[in-house]
Amino acid sequence: MTPSGSRQGRVLVVAADSSIAAVVRHYLELEGFTVLLAAHEVQALALARLSHPQLVVIGVGSRGADSVPLLRVLRADPGLRRLPVLLVTPDIAGEAEASGADDYLLTPVEPRRLAAHVRALHERAERAAGAAAPVP
Repeated sequence: MTPSGSRQGRVLVVAADSSIAAVVRHYLELEGFTVLLAAHEVQALALARLSHPQLVVIGVGSRGADSVPLLRVLRADPGLRRLPVLLVTPDIAGEAEASGADDYLLTPVEPRRLAAHVRALHERAERAAGAAAPVP
């Protein structure tokens, strides 16, 4: 939980390396997030559809090979296309800016910096959702 005692929401982290995923989970949980872990695209899509996370972090600890294709699948899915996505990539092909992600970080990245970007993206998404809510 955060210092105020509130939960931030669910974050789906897609990371092929389980040891890196554990570190990322730890830092995000310190920020008050509930963390769902997926090791690959199929698992990530299933978790996103079933668990309805508020945010997805793709590519943590990977070489970037599967990051952009997964992002494209999320953006093509009517039920997931508005889901905020943070892409973590070595930017092998220079695709980070053009990927359609809401934010991106170039690797290597420190876990605290990653957690700060997740928190900021989550807050930005909540403000946008609040602004789009109908006024009674």
